[in-house]
Amino acid sequence: IYLKVFPGAILTTQPVYPLCEGSTEQLVTSASDSVTYQWTPALGLSSDVVPSPVASPSKTTEYKVLITNKYGCQDSAYLTIFVNEKPVADAGPDRKINAGDSIILNGTVSGTNINFSWSPASYMDDIHSKTPKVWPPEDAEYTLTVNSEVGCGSSSSSTIIKVYKDVYVPTGFTPNNDGKNDLFR
Repeated sequence: IYLKVFPGAILTTQPVYPLCEGSTEQLVTSASDSVTYQWTPALGLSSDVVPSPVASPSKTTEYKVLITNKYGCQDSAYLTIFVNEKPVADAGPDRKINAGDSIILNGTVSGTNINFSWSPASYMDDIHSKTPKVWPPEDAEYTLTVNSEVGCGSSSSSTIIKVYKDVYVPTGFTPNNDGKNDLFR
């Protein structure tokens, strides 16, 4: 029996690091011989047939690279890029209350490894709640700020609370379109 042995294809890769959403990273590989490259999935890669493509995935993605040498021998590796979502703050809509009343703010936050707080803290029950109760004595603007703990930035959003002091009840109402006491409000 005559057996011909061809040199195998040997692939080495460098480690990848977590990314912030919208960032890129170069996937670095090297092979022992002249080989062809095939990356899957191709989505988010600058090219799926080069040794070191630039990756810009929108979510955590596991990439597989398959190399084939001129003899048909193959080797492969998997590289997983974890994508940290950017922080997003939404303080909710502007609101209206009567003086002396309170209201619950409807904040929402999202992102990977985040912390958040409201400011100012005056007339608020909990600055670290997404939905704190507030009771400002006059018009106030509250800001919800979200920070990434993994270096992916910050986001803020504000809501205005309009405080009505008094309700005026007129003594007369004459809806005759003369411009005087035509509306009851």
